[in-house]
Amino acid sequence: MYHAETDTPAKANTSDLNEELGQIEYVFSDKTGTLTENELVFRKCSIEGVKYAASTDGVLLEEATGSSVDFDNQNVKDFLLAMSLCHSVFTTESQGKLTYEASSPDEKALVEAAAEYGVKFMFASRNSRKVRVDGNLDRYEFLHILPFDNTRKRMSIILRDPSGKILLLCKGAESSVLDICTSGCVDITRKHVDDYAAEGLRTLVFAMREISPEDFKEVDQLMVDCQNAINDREAKEQLAFQSIEDKLCCIGVTGVEDRLQDGVHETISALKEGGVKLWVLTGDKMETAVNISQSCNHFTASMKLHFLTARRDGESCRQTLNSLLKLLEGTSRERSQTYGLIVDGTSLATCFNTCPELFLRTTLLCTAVLCCRLSPLQKAKVVRMVKEHKTNPVTLAIGDGANDVSMILEANVGVGIFGKEGRQAVRSCDFAIARFQYLRNLMFVHGHYYYRRIATVVFYFFYKNVTFVGPAICFLFMNGYSPQTIYSELQLIGFNLMFSALPIISYGLFEQHLPPTLLYEKPSLYKESANTNLLSIKYFAAWMALAVWNCFVIFLFDFSLFYDAGGFNSSQRVGGLWCYGTVAYTCVIFVINIMIALRTRYWVWFTHFTIWGTLISYVIISYLYALWTNPNVLWLHETNDAAYVFIFLFSCPVIYLVVAIVIILCILPPVLVMLLQHHMYPMEADKFRLQDWDSVRAGRDNRPCCGYHLDSFTFTQYFGFSSRDGKGYSQSGDPLVMTSSADVAYQRFGGGETQYGSIDKRSGSSGSI
Repeated sequence: MYHAETDTPAKANTSDLNEELGQIEYVFSDKTGTLTENELVFRKCSIEGVKYAASTDGVLLEEATGSSVDFDNQNVKDFLLAMSLCHSVFTTESQGKLTYEASSPDEKALVEAAAEYGVKFMFASRNSRKVRVDGNLDRYEFLHILPFDNTRKRMSIILRDPSGKILLLCKGAESSVLDICTSGCVDITRKHVDDYAAEGLRTLVFAMREISPEDFKEVDQLMVDCQNAINDREAKEQLAFQSIEDKLCCIGVTGVEDRLQDGVHETISALKEGGVKLWVLTGDKMETAVNISQSCNHFTASMKLHFLTARRDGESCRQTLNSLLKLLEGTSRERSQTYGLIVDGTSLATCFNTCPELFLRTTLLCTAVLCCRLSPLQKAKVVRMVKEHKTNPVTLAIGDGANDVSMILEANVGVGIFGKEGRQAVRSCDFAIARFQYLRNLMFVHGHYYYRRIATVVFYFFYKNVTFVGPAICFLFMNGYSPQTIYSELQLIGFNLMFSALPIISYGLFEQHLPPTLLYEKPSLYKESANTNLLSIKYFAAWMALAVWNCFVIFLFDFSLFYDAGGFNSSQRVGGLWCYGTVAYTCVIFVINIMIALRTRYWVWFTHFTIWGTLISYVIISYLYALWTNPNVLWLHETNDAAYVFIFLFSCPVIYLVVAIVIILCILPPVLVMLLQHHMYPMEADKFRLQDWDSVRAGRDNRPCCGYHLDSFTFTQYFGFSSRDGKGYSQSGDPLVMTSSADVAYQRFGGGETQYGSIDKRSGSSGSI
């Protein structure tokens, strides 16, 4: 999940939501900068009702005739001046080259286009703005700016031109600008906006008006009053802006292109296959959003689309939703058909106020939902509506800009994208990635692993502690319920500290029950894992039943061994309380560590070290403790009842037999359950694992099976790529050779040989799995 072009690795801002990545049911995505590159290119414009298109050689041509634009036309000049002046762009100069810096890629693209066509923005200061027109540097006095906000969805700037005229230049969404225009080609411009949106272009409408000196005095006083207001400043600003931005003249509309990011189409297809529903929430125009949704496979060709737009009447919304709900819930032929729903901000607000439950029921049954013309607050409300449904679905929101922060914070898991509109989303999210395509890796590989690891880790902690205290509780029934413990001080302290901690930590860090390449290629495995609900009471009960069985077996054999027993060895010495406890403790340590070994599918050197090292260290430490507490051997400690117990016990052959029988009986039920499940009721993951095993054993496939090669008694590990230089590395740090960006190298540790397995490209040459 490393993007080489921008040198951007993935980033985790939290560590307590890892398991939720493996249970996502709904993904809420922004469009601009998330599904698209947010690298805008000026393509078309309409000036006073005439369409123009940008040619490949940088010439603006009239679409109808193919002739070049007449830059002496006053309408064209006004339009280009509005593009060059109405913005918040600032300039920087390096080595004699002028560059533009902007918080919004839209503004930068329009300023660059105006400069290319002869109206070049040169400089901006607190009091003026300078543009070069036909070789002449013109100075425009800066008077006031009415900044963009999500309520008005437009911005305006008031300037005094070189001739002394006071101009108000305005740009914004067609829904907010055209409604306040009283002159110009409003109807034709509205039609051209729809045409550009249908082509997938992002549109901005420009308008202007001349302000008389008398009117400007009132405007100036309104702006000063707003700036000096202490209480309700925002409300006063909105009222002032509405009175100032009035009776405008529409001068044209621009159409800029924003292409899809690489891998978006494949990622959305994978999300669908993985049982994850995608909702696109955007502030763009409906036609533009629909075009992008169709391009990225959010809406498929076979999908029937239903529109809920421009509805201000609650009854109209209710009728549309009821008719769609019948189609979705019915048993007729249409039930096999997939449906998509398009909702705009106006209709969404009406539904929230009049029929929120009906809207929620309908949308949850739709295959895909597109919400356009939404404000940031509406995005958060949509996420909250789905998250608070009675089924408590796990939601994920992904976006790249400040307007996405509210929905990122509202979702169960928030993912930010390192975009071109600041770092607000990245700072507010739980996980940050460079591209939308890495969401597939984040969920289907890392989320899948984390979910299964954490589910096992949580239940295993309960299991091992119940197994540990169980024999002691059973002993209460035999000692008159006295508080006498059967474990020594070392055994009580060392259980969770030394003899059971490292193996489960290793499991939680490294376990991979299936190869990451397989999880990436088979999204259906994610759906199966998420639907299994590994953290349910059913699985907890199974672990507890296993723990109770272990307690019963350990207590039964241990108690039977010491109940009315004769001597254990040739000296005919009989064990006591500490002997009983030590045998039980030894059985517990071996059983719980062998149990985690049985559940491990991916072995690395640390896994071997923790499991087998724990068992060996237990024997060594217990032996040394037996010597340390024996004053006849080492005069280091006062006489202890546990002195020499471990050495005495394991000089008796019967103890080895009892421990071996106990281990076999304890692990037999889970082994039988796993065998029955894998062969009689296999899950999809089991089928893939068995296919890998059969292929490797038959010599037909050189890929590792569950982390191993079966030949030459050597094991193989899966590798990723470095997040810095794109090279592959083994866990020992040795670099791996890659024949291409789509090859994953496997290092064989046994014979010093390197093998290569060609794998289809998944995350691009700069990514890793």
